[in-house]
This record gives sequence, C-alpha cells and structure tokens, in this order.
Amino acid sequence: MTFERWPDRIGIYAGTLDMPSAVSSTTENTKHIFVSEARPGTILPAGFKTFDRHATENDGTPLEPVKHASPYIVGA
Repeated sequence: MTFERWPDRIGIYAGTLDMPSAVSSTTENTKHIFVSEARPGTILPAGFKTFDRHATENDGTPLEPVKHASPYIVGA
C-alpha cells in the first residue's frame, strides 16, 4: 500500500503474502498499529513497537510506542 502523507514509503500486510515467512519481520522494521481495534485474543509479540492508533500525529510528529516485555494478549 502507499501513503498520501508519506509518498516515499510503502506498507505490506505480511499476512496477505503467499509465503509470509519470506519476509523477515524484526523489531526494527515492524510495528503494530491500530492495536485498539484488534480482536480480543490477538497476540502481540514481545519487543515490537505497538500503537493504539497511528504511529504519528497528523503533522508527522512521532508518538511513543508501547513495547511489551512478553507476548501480550489483547483484551486479556
């Protein structure tokens, strides 16, 4: 996907790939956004940046992520 606010970036939903394991998801290149919209029971891996909604303000100011020390279950 492309972003109007960030024309120099692209986004990929790893789950839509035929072989999601072909893409290395690391704590440096991956973040979880709209966690507040996740289904109850969704498991977020430890150490990854998570955001309740967006990762930035509308003006591009970065928001502080939450990083869980252990896997986190949404709605638990």
